[in-house]
Amino acid sequence: EKAVKTAGYQIKVIGINNLPSENGILFVSNHQSFFDIFASLYIIKRQLGFIAKKQLKNFFYVGLYVEKLGGVLIDRDDVRSQVDVLLQLTKNIKAGYNAFIFPEGTRSVDGKLSEFKGGSFKIALKSKCKIVPITFYNNYEVVKNRKDRVIKVKIDPIISYSEYESMNTAELS
Repeated sequence: EKAVKTAGYQIKVIGINNLPSENGILFVSNHQSFFDIFASLYIIKRQLGFIAKKQLKNFFYVGLYVEKLGGVLIDRDDVRSQVDVLLQLTKNIKAGYNAFIFPEGTRSVDGKLSEFKGGSFKIALKSKCKIVPITFYNNYEVVKNRKDRVIKVKIDPIISYSEYESMNTAELS
């Protein structure tokens, strides 16, 4: 909350009533800026484990915070690391932690949605958790522009396991 206020941003949320009260949830969102993480924590107001690239491990304690929140660091160049990350987040969700993923795999510099990587949805299929889709609408502009400091976010209705259990990862993404 302090990061949002200190940066002078406002966050307008549509669908806040779609946030579940229980834990063990997979939150899924497009990725427009580094600030998406702070905005997500501000909106959801509870433990959220993120996937962060291993290069951030020693960057201002980012790696420490990611791991303390139930997230994991990934080596994008190591396939085994990617598999380990999915397994760890699946275990975390089954243990009652929440996870937040950006299936595009990286930030969009122009706000255009990139193709979601289907493999990231293995977490949901293996943990049989609820999924909450979240959309950032102009975060990339707000961070670049710095004049309009209003971030718009939509939280869509929960997708229960019974709604996607017969899908494969490509269909789910």
